[in-house]
Amino acid sequence: VSPRHARHEVGAEALLQPGTHVALPLSLRPPSDAAAAAAAAAAAAASTAASPSRPLVLRVGSAKPLIYDEIRLPCEVAVRALGEYTMRGESSRISSEMSIHSLQDECGWLVFAENTSRLSAMSVMIDASQSFNLLASRRCMETVDAVPPRHAQLLQVFSFCSNQGSSLRMQTQCQSLLGGGEMHSPP
Repeated sequence: VSPRHARHEVGAEALLQPGTHVALPLSLRPPSDAAAAAAAAAAAAASTAASPSRPLVLRVGSAKPLIYDEIRLPCEVAVRALGEYTMRGESSRISSEMSIHSLQDECGWLVFAENTSRLSAMSVMIDASQSFNLLASRRCMETVDAVPPRHAQLLQVFSFCSNQGSSLRMQTQCQSLLGGGEMHSPP
């Protein structure tokens, strides 16, 4: 897993052992205007890899012959990759089965919830309304989520709006809910 970067081109180098590997390029920054948001939503609905306004090119180089295919990965693979990346940061254990992980990187902050409980949903309220110069991936600085048993989820991505400085002031409240399903407000 390589770090996130806020640039037009992002590169990473890796020495891989023979075997099967997955490259999972992700854009976690929401479009900055309504037209771009509509294009991104249409692209997601059509299950394309990138919005028409922001094409994605993945270049792979190798000193030895390389065989590669484009494949569609299950959502669980992307969740696991994001979780592994975010777990490099700080972790707050809510209970023996529930954790909140947050990571600050070059682009901002990621907040990830992990619920390993077999029976209880995990309710998470995030209030980042006192933050400065950040763009929320869900377009709202206050969110409420219920993460079902045996699930993990990227709850929020806070990206820097500019190079003028920023700060994240985030309060979280978590609780265990017996039973319960998935819920997100705003979606």
